[in-house]
Amino acid sequence: KINDFAELMLIINSAYRDQHLNSWTNESRIVSGDRIQSKQLRTLINQQTDISNTHFFVAELDLGDDTKIIGCIQIDFIETNAEIGTFCIAPNWQNNGFGQQLLKLAEEYSYSVQPKLKSYSMWVLNIRRELIDFYIRKGYQITGIESEYPLEAHVGKPLIDLKLIQLVKPLSF
Repeated sequence: KINDFAELMLIINSAYRDQHLNSWTNESRIVSGDRIQSKQLRTLINQQTDISNTHFFVAELDLGDDTKIIGCIQIDFIETNAEIGTFCIAPNWQNNGFGQQLLKLAEEYSYSVQPKLKSYSMWVLNIRRELIDFYIRKGYQITGIESEYPLEAHVGKPLIDLKLIQLVKPLSF
């Protein structure tokens, strides 16, 4: 729905870039501009086909007589790896365990559709220590691989020198 699209845009950009009372982490002091543009979100949503390597999920909370969009997560399958991205929880719903649940569901889903999966990965801003620590507690490891901030991706403009670092969670059998 159009209203859902607008709400999802607001949630993603707000979760990444705005400082909120309930928000435990954001990029408000280190990156300016929107995290996602309308065209980017439309492309992401429209990629949802049976043969797509990209899967995008919207988390909704059942409030009885209504549902509320509270977050989203993207999974890109690259060979035997599931790369996590566009992962956020609306600031008003953070600190309630929804992010942990959404990450766990995305990992479980990834393995269910890609049984040969060997790892999960993601890219995180190098100075977001609280976020890196969260992922380490979830089994992710810092690989030592760095990348420049992707200005060409139109996901905001760094206010300070930033790099992306790769985190990987190997699957152990």
